[in-house]
Amino acid sequence: MFLRLGLAADQVGAKLRNEAILRSELARLLRWLKDRGLTVVITGEHGRPGELTRYGIEEYVSDCVVVLDDQVSEELSTRRLRIAKDRGSLHGTNEYPFLITDRGIVVSPVTSIGLAHAAPTDRVGTGIDRLDHLLGGGVFQGSTVLVSGGAGTGKTSIAASLADAACARGQRALFVS
Repeated sequence: MFLRLGLAADQVGAKLRNEAILRSELARLLRWLKDRGLTVVITGEHGRPGELTRYGIEEYVSDCVVVLDDQVSEELSTRRLRIAKDRGSLHGTNEYPFLITDRGIVVSPVTSIGLAHAAPTDRVGTGIDRLDHLLGGGVFQGSTVLVSGGAGTGKTSIAASLADAACARGQRALFVS
């Protein structure tokens, strides 16, 4: 229907300059389709900054909004999907990478990657008694620990203490700085 309307408008050079009328008519059309029990799928391009769609009404009248984007980092492109709205349900709001394959679309929640093994339950000390207390007895054996902070905050000292404590137990440690 939209394609036909768009084609007809293009053929006669019609312009709809009043956004309020456009919003009202779109909402009316979607209500009409919904009242007939139809599932409606709309695609839209990003609008102005801070708006998900060109007119801003599409996400308002939609029950479910799926936002897609494509991020390029270090010449690696990642398509991402985020559920911005799913009226009446709890849903994940994180961004998830996805692939378009010959078998369809495959969404890969980050939390599912590499979790094919049981989580460790044994804790090992960090070499810093108070930190061990805050961590409930230390860090999980075999875990990866990231120590993050600005310059001069003690990252190297804390990381060295963790590595030293592991070596003192006769274990191997990798310290990446």
